[in-house]
Amino acid sequence: MLQIFHNPRSRSFRIVWLAEEMGLPYEVRAETLGKPSAEFLAANPSGKLPTILDGATAMSESTAIMHYLTQKYGPTPLALAPQHARYADYVQFLIFGEASMEAQIGQLSTM
Repeated sequence: MLQIFHNPRSRSFRIVWLAEEMGLPYEVRAETLGKPSAEFLAANPSGKLPTILDGATAMSESTAIMHYLTQKYGPTPLALAPQHARYADYVQFLIFGEASMEAQIGQLSTM
């Protein structure tokens, strides 16, 4: 079963939300920010959320996890297939939040 290491004040919220929307069975492994459990560190030694375990597969980048789950457990209307006429737009906006928008938000949070 999919395990999601989660704290509601982190990007792991995206993964829980996606699993709910897709109807995936999953288990939440609650984590305290700044105090990672041994199980969490075994899955992701950097101690960063989100992190998932899907069998022997461990992942820790939210956008990559979302792409992985939609491709592995889809099809789902939440993700367009490469044959879709707007697939390039879908991929562009999937990455935009992390690659472009987050850089600007990160700068605001340090002011």
